[in-house]
Amino acid sequence: MASDKGKRNLDQSTRAALSGLDWALAEVAEKSAPIQPDEWTTRQVFEALHGQPGAPTIDALQKQHRRLVDSGKATCRKVLRGGHYESVFRRA
Repeated sequence: MASDKGKRNLDQSTRAALSGLDWALAEVAEKSAPIQPDEWTTRQVFEALHGQPGAPTIDALQKQHRRLVDSGKATCRKVLRGGHYESVFRRA
């Protein structure tokens, strides 16, 4: 480590750690982007349908959303909300 230190430069391992930290911060910032008006979560759909006769369970809605993504009719991305990751869907 000491061999590649300069007077003003950081050593290689410190530069690598900092670039890794920059990457991690960028990932978190990207994933914590707000939900757009044309996006929805399974929980939002469940709450909108809750109480209606014949309303699907949350598990059924999750399977239905996964089928939409698998068939290419919707896209999915992960966002950080309330300290956990949640799937957000958008019409393809």
